[in-house]
Amino acid sequence: MRSDRPKTVEGFSRRLYLKVFQEFDSTVTFARRIGVARSTVWRWFDGDSTPDCVVLVRVCTALRTTPNYLLYGKE
Repeated sequence: MRSDRPKTVEGFSRRLYLKVFQEFDSTVTFARRIGVARSTVWRWFDGDSTPDCVVLVRVCTALRTTPNYLLYGKE
């Protein structure tokens, strides 16, 4: 991840990456589940973008977690 990213984005990207690979066998499977392109998921991992609120809810549902955890690391 790039060092010029805010810590919140870096933390989000790292937590998202770890959760995706805990819950899914591939980014393709995860991307299909939440209705986005695989390249979009990789942009989130790289910290180049973040999901909007509607997509974030789908992400959290698929990963069985909360927005608070993904965004801030707090359960």
